[in-house]
Amino acid sequence: MEQDLRLTAGQKKQPQDAGTGAGREGENENIPRISKMQIELMVNSFVSDFARVATLQFTNSVGGARMRWLGVTEGHHDLSHEPDSNKMAQES
Repeated sequence: MEQDLRLTAGQKKQPQDAGTGAGREGENENIPRISKMQIELMVNSFVSDFARVATLQFTNSVGGARMRWLGVTEGHHDLSHEPDSNKMAQES
């Protein structure tokens, strides 16, 4: 786990452009790997009794994450507001 954290920490962050969203980390192709590390860290903190309560949030509340590893190319936040009757959004 320490090696994975060091590898992630060594990655260069892209600058964020507040106007256009260019360079946003919301695309975040690393969500599966980072999430796995966060869950392992949380579980280990429980096992070693460093913590008894935890919160796990995958992205910020209006994150534009596109979960391409699942074949979803639309932004998660926008899809979450689509009605159940929108079959295209349901299949995305």
